[in-house]
Amino acid sequence: MNVKINAIGFTASEPLKNYINGKLGKMDRYNDRILSIEVFLKLMKDDNLEDKFIDVKIDVKGGPVYAEKNGTTFEEAIDIIADVVKRKLIKLKEISTDKNKGK
Repeated sequence: MNVKINAIGFTASEPLKNYINGKLGKMDRYNDRILSIEVFLKLMKDDNLEDKFIDVKIDVKGGPVYAEKNGTTFEEAIDIIADVVKRKLIKLKEISTDKNKGK
């Protein structure tokens, strides 16, 4: 699955892009109805240590899945987001499967 990565205000490194693709590119294992995945990376102008912000939007048949997280590194934030969207995708798949069983 192709993940579209948008770095806002900076250029994301290839290792970071590869890390994100590795974490999110296999989400179709949990829900085979994914249409697209889009990631937005932002550096917050803040004195807070968690100044790396990631926003993920996954278009899925049945409704979009969103997640966002701040972290001290982009890798830390994407690890947490990957777990969150995995659970959301599984739940969405179970809901759509239950609806289809009722027909």
